[in-house]
Amino acid sequence: MLQKYVFFLSLFLAVYCRGNVRTQRTPKPLEKIGMNMTAQIYIYFNSSYAPDINAKSRSEDESANTTILPMFTKLFTKVQENFHNKSVMINFTVNVTEENDNIAVYFSAQNISLNATGTLEKLLHLKSSLAKEPLSIVFYYTNYTLLKEETRGDRIPHTVQYAATRNTFCTSSPSGAVVKHDPNSTGILNTVSALSEIFDVSFSRRRIHPLEHEQLKEKLKKCPAN
Repeated sequence: MLQKYVFFLSLFLAVYCRGNVRTQRTPKPLEKIGMNMTAQIYIYFNSSYAPDINAKSRSEDESANTTILPMFTKLFTKVQENFHNKSVMINFTVNVTEENDNIAVYFSAQNISLNATGTLEKLLHLKSSLAKEPLSIVFYYTNYTLLKEETRGDRIPHTVQYAATRNTFCTSSPSGAVVKHDPNSTGILNTVSALSEIFDVSFSRRRIHPLEHEQLKEKLKKCPAN
Protein backbone atom coordinates (compact mmCIF):
# COMPACT_ATOMS: atom_id res chain seq x y z
CA MET A 1 0.00 0.00 0.00
CA LEU A 2 2.80 2.36 0.92
CA GLN A 3 4.55 1.60 -2.36
CA LYS A 4 1.38 2.47 -4.30
CA TYR A 5 1.07 5.74 -2.37
CA VAL A 6 4.68 6.68 -3.12
CA PHE A 7 4.18 5.79 -6.79
CA PHE A 8 1.06 7.97 -7.21
CA LEU A 9 2.65 10.81 -5.25
CA SER A 10 5.70 10.70 -7.52
CA LEU A 11 3.47 10.63 -10.59
CA PHE A 12 1.47 13.62 -9.34
CA LEU A 13 4.61 15.65 -8.62
CA ALA A 14 6.04 14.84 -12.04
CA VAL A 15 2.87 15.98 -13.82
CA TYR A 16 2.60 19.09 -11.63
CA CYS A 17 6.20 20.10 -12.22
CA ARG A 18 5.89 19.56 -15.95
CA GLY A 19 2.76 21.70 -16.08
CA ASN A 20 4.41 24.37 -13.95
CA VAL A 21 7.42 24.54 -16.26
CA ARG A 22 5.10 24.78 -19.23
CA THR A 23 3.25 27.67 -17.57
CA GLN A 24 6.50 29.48 -16.84
CA ARG A 25 7.58 29.13 -20.47
CA THR A 26 4.35 30.62 -21.81
CA PRO A 27 5.10 34.31 -22.45
CA LYS A 28 2.82 36.83 -20.82
CA PRO A 29 0.61 38.64 -23.38
CA LEU A 30 1.91 42.11 -24.14
CA GLU A 31 -0.17 45.19 -23.49
CA LYS A 32 -1.74 46.64 -26.62
CA ILE A 33 -0.06 49.92 -27.52
CA GLY A 34 -0.57 52.54 -30.23
CA MET A 35 -4.36 52.42 -29.93
CA ASN A 36 -6.19 55.02 -32.08
CA MET A 37 -2.92 55.97 -33.78
CA THR A 38 -2.57 56.02 -37.57
CA ALA A 39 0.66 56.18 -39.55
CA GLN A 40 0.29 58.13 -42.78
CA ILE A 41 2.08 56.29 -45.60
CA TYR A 42 3.37 58.00 -48.77
CA ILE A 43 4.73 55.70 -51.48
CA TYR A 44 6.89 56.51 -54.48
CA PHE A 45 8.29 54.29 -57.24
CA ASN A 46 9.96 54.72 -60.62
CA SER A 47 8.35 54.21 -64.02
CA SER A 48 9.88 50.75 -64.45
CA TYR A 49 8.64 49.45 -61.09
CA ALA A 50 5.65 47.62 -62.51
CA PRO A 51 6.60 46.55 -66.06
CA ASP A 52 3.36 44.62 -66.42
CA ILE A 53 1.49 47.91 -66.30
CA ASN A 54 2.08 48.84 -69.91
CA ALA A 55 1.04 52.27 -71.14
CA LYS A 56 -0.36 50.69 -74.29
CA SER A 57 -2.81 48.65 -72.24
CA ARG A 58 -4.16 51.71 -70.43
CA SER A 59 -6.39 54.47 -71.63
CA GLU A 60 -4.73 57.89 -71.89
CA ASP A 61 -6.47 59.24 -68.80
CA GLU A 62 -5.65 56.21 -66.65
CA SER A 63 -2.49 56.29 -64.53
CA ALA A 64 -0.37 53.57 -62.96
CA ASN A 65 -1.74 54.78 -59.64
CA THR A 66 -5.14 53.20 -60.35
CA THR A 67 -3.46 49.80 -60.45
CA ILE A 68 -0.68 50.27 -57.89
CA LEU A 69 -2.73 51.97 -55.16
CA PRO A 70 -4.87 48.87 -54.48
CA MET A 71 -1.71 46.74 -54.48
CA PHE A 72 -0.06 48.85 -51.78
CA THR A 73 -3.29 49.21 -49.82
CA LYS A 74 -3.50 45.43 -49.68
CA LEU A 75 0.19 45.19 -48.73
CA PHE A 76 -0.16 47.59 -45.80
CA THR A 77 -3.35 45.92 -44.64
CA LYS A 78 -1.29 42.76 -44.19
CA VAL A 79 1.54 44.74 -42.56
CA GLN A 80 -0.97 46.30 -40.16
CA GLU A 81 -2.30 42.86 -39.25
CA ASN A 82 1.26 41.69 -38.58
CA PHE A 83 1.89 44.49 -36.08
CA HIS A 84 -1.54 44.12 -34.48
CA ASN A 85 -0.72 40.46 -33.84
CA LYS A 86 2.33 41.72 -31.92
CA SER A 87 0.17 44.07 -29.81
CA VAL A 88 1.27 47.18 -31.73
CA MET A 89 -2.13 48.55 -32.73
CA ILE A 90 -0.93 51.32 -35.04
CA ASN A 91 -3.02 51.56 -38.22
CA PHE A 92 -1.54 52.33 -41.64
CA THR A 93 -3.23 54.53 -44.23
CA VAL A 94 -1.78 54.74 -47.74
CA ASN A 95 -2.32 58.34 -48.87
CA VAL A 96 -0.21 58.61 -52.00
CA THR A 97 1.29 56.24 -54.54
CA GLU A 98 3.20 58.30 -57.05
CA GLU A 99 5.53 57.55 -59.93
CA ASN A 100 8.78 59.50 -59.58
CA ASP A 101 11.95 58.96 -61.61
CA ASN A 102 13.98 61.60 -59.73
CA ILE A 103 14.43 59.78 -56.43
CA ALA A 104 16.55 56.76 -57.38
CA VAL A 105 20.34 57.01 -56.96
CA TYR A 106 21.90 54.37 -59.19
CA PHE A 107 25.03 52.50 -58.21
CA SER A 108 26.42 52.35 -61.74
CA ALA A 109 25.94 53.89 -65.15
CA GLN A 110 24.13 50.74 -66.28
CA ASN A 111 21.16 51.61 -64.02
CA ILE A 112 20.79 48.01 -62.86
CA SER A 113 21.11 48.56 -59.10
CA LEU A 114 20.39 51.31 -56.60
CA ASN A 115 22.51 52.87 -53.91
CA ALA A 116 20.25 52.11 -50.94
CA THR A 117 21.65 54.78 -48.61
CA GLY A 118 21.89 57.42 -51.33
CA THR A 119 18.33 56.78 -52.49
CA LEU A 120 17.02 57.00 -48.92
CA GLU A 121 18.82 60.30 -48.35
CA LYS A 122 17.42 61.72 -51.59
CA LEU A 123 13.91 60.50 -50.75
CA LEU A 124 14.05 62.24 -47.36
CA HIS A 125 15.40 65.41 -48.98
CA LEU A 126 12.82 65.60 -51.78
CA LYS A 127 9.91 64.66 -49.52
CA SER A 128 11.14 66.33 -46.33
CA SER A 129 7.90 68.18 -45.55
CA LEU A 130 6.00 64.87 -45.44
CA ALA A 131 8.77 62.82 -43.84
CA LYS A 132 9.14 65.22 -40.90
CA GLU A 133 5.53 64.87 -39.79
CA PRO A 134 5.62 62.74 -36.59
CA LEU A 135 3.10 60.19 -37.90
CA SER A 136 4.17 60.20 -41.55
CA ILE A 137 6.48 57.74 -43.30
CA VAL A 138 7.71 58.05 -46.89
CA PHE A 139 8.61 54.92 -48.85
CA TYR A 140 10.40 54.32 -52.11
CA TYR A 141 9.68 50.89 -53.58
CA THR A 142 11.82 49.26 -56.24
CA ASN A 143 12.42 45.88 -57.84
CA TYR A 144 16.04 46.79 -58.57
CA THR A 145 18.86 45.28 -56.54
CA LEU A 146 19.70 47.46 -53.54
CA LEU A 147 23.38 47.86 -52.71
CA LYS A 148 24.90 49.41 -49.62
CA GLU A 149 28.45 50.70 -49.51
CA GLU A 150 30.69 48.94 -47.01
CA THR A 151 32.99 51.23 -45.02
CA ARG A 152 34.97 48.41 -43.40
CA GLY A 153 36.92 45.40 -44.56
CA ASP A 154 37.10 44.89 -48.31
CA ARG A 155 34.68 47.80 -48.92
CA ILE A 156 32.76 45.73 -51.47
CA PRO A 157 29.10 46.85 -51.63
CA HIS A 158 26.68 44.26 -50.29
CA THR A 159 23.08 43.51 -51.16
CA VAL A 160 20.35 44.63 -48.78
CA GLN A 161 16.57 44.28 -48.86
CA TYR A 162 15.83 47.71 -47.45
CA ALA A 163 17.33 50.87 -45.96
CA ALA A 164 15.40 52.77 -43.30
CA THR A 165 15.71 55.53 -40.73
CA ARG A 166 16.02 54.27 -37.17
CA ASN A 167 13.91 55.35 -34.20
CA THR A 168 12.30 58.25 -36.07
CA PHE A 169 8.57 57.53 -35.83
CA CYS A 170 6.79 60.02 -33.56
CA THR A 171 9.82 62.31 -33.49
CA SER A 172 10.82 65.53 -35.23
CA SER A 173 13.27 63.56 -37.41
CA PRO A 174 12.13 62.44 -40.88
CA SER A 175 10.91 58.85 -41.28
CA GLY A 176 11.40 56.88 -44.46
CA ALA A 177 12.57 53.70 -46.12
CA VAL A 178 13.72 52.32 -49.45
CA VAL A 179 12.38 48.81 -49.91
CA LYS A 180 12.99 46.10 -52.48
CA HIS A 181 9.63 44.55 -53.32
CA ASP A 182 8.46 42.59 -56.32
CA PRO A 183 5.14 44.15 -57.41
CA ASN A 184 3.86 40.66 -58.18
CA SER A 185 4.73 39.38 -54.70
CA THR A 186 2.45 39.23 -51.67
CA GLY A 187 5.36 39.11 -49.22
CA ILE A 188 5.57 41.67 -46.42
CA LEU A 189 8.88 40.73 -44.78
CA ASN A 190 10.96 43.62 -46.16
CA THR A 191 8.30 46.22 -45.35
CA VAL A 192 7.79 44.89 -41.82
CA SER A 193 11.57 44.85 -41.29
CA ALA A 194 11.89 48.46 -42.46
CA LEU A 195 9.05 49.60 -40.19
CA SER A 196 10.55 47.71 -37.25
CA GLU A 197 13.71 49.78 -37.69
CA ILE A 198 11.71 53.00 -37.93
CA PHE A 199 9.90 52.02 -34.71
CA ASP A 200 13.26 51.01 -33.18
CA VAL A 201 12.28 47.43 -32.37
CA SER A 202 14.03 44.23 -33.40
CA PHE A 203 12.32 42.31 -36.18
CA SER A 204 10.43 39.26 -35.00
CA ARG A 205 7.89 37.10 -36.76
CA ARG A 206 5.86 36.50 -33.57
CA ARG A 207 6.32 39.13 -30.89
CA ILE A 208 8.34 42.17 -29.91
CA HIS A 209 10.76 41.82 -27.02
CA PRO A 210 9.04 43.06 -23.82
CA LEU A 211 11.75 45.66 -23.14
CA GLU A 212 11.51 47.11 -26.65
CA HIS A 213 7.72 46.96 -26.41
CA GLU A 214 7.85 49.03 -23.22
CA GLN A 215 10.22 51.57 -24.80
CA LEU A 216 7.96 51.92 -27.84
CA LYS A 217 4.94 52.31 -25.55
CA GLU A 218 6.57 55.23 -23.72
CA LYS A 219 7.61 56.87 -26.98
CA LEU A 220 4.11 56.63 -28.45
CA LYS A 221 2.70 58.20 -25.29
CA LYS A 222 4.93 61.24 -25.83
CA CYS A 223 4.32 61.46 -29.58
CA PRO A 224 4.20 65.15 -30.65
CA ALA A 225 1.15 64.39 -32.80
CA ASN A 226 -0.92 63.24 -29.79
